[in-house]
Amino acid sequence: MARKITEMKPCKGDIRYKIRIDGLQLAVLHKLTGGMCEAFGLDRKIDAYKGTRAITLYAWDLDCLDAVTQSALRDPASEGITTEPELEALRNLDARFRELYATGKDPGCSFTHTISVRQKIQRDLT
Repeated sequence: MARKITEMKPCKGDIRYKIRIDGLQLAVLHKLTGGMCEAFGLDRKIDAYKGTRAITLYAWDLDCLDAVTQSALRDPASEGITTEPELEALRNLDARFRELYATGKDPGCSFTHTISVRQKIQRDLT
C-alpha cells in the first residue's frame, strides 16, 4: 500500500522564517515551482502565495528554494527565464533566501524577524 506524501509539519523548536515576495520576484518564483517535485507541499504553498503578506518558511523550505534557484541560475532558459529583468529578479531572490537563512532577517522587507531560538543557542555556546 503506497503512502501519501503530505506537507511536512514543523516541530516545536523549528525556526520560522518570514519573507514577503512580490512583483517580478514572485512571478519568477511561480515559474520555478515545477522544479519542486516532492517538496512536501512547498510547491502548492508557493503556487497559492499572492505576495500580499509575508510567507512563513522553514529551513527545509529554504533548502529546497536554494536548490531550485541555483539550478535556475545555472540554466535560466530551461526554467523559462528569458529576459534580463527576470534574471536579475532571480539573482536578487536567491540572495534574499541566502541572507534570510543566514541571519533570520529578510533584507528586502521593512520588518525584522529575530530568531530567539538561534540567538539562545549562540548565547549558550559562548
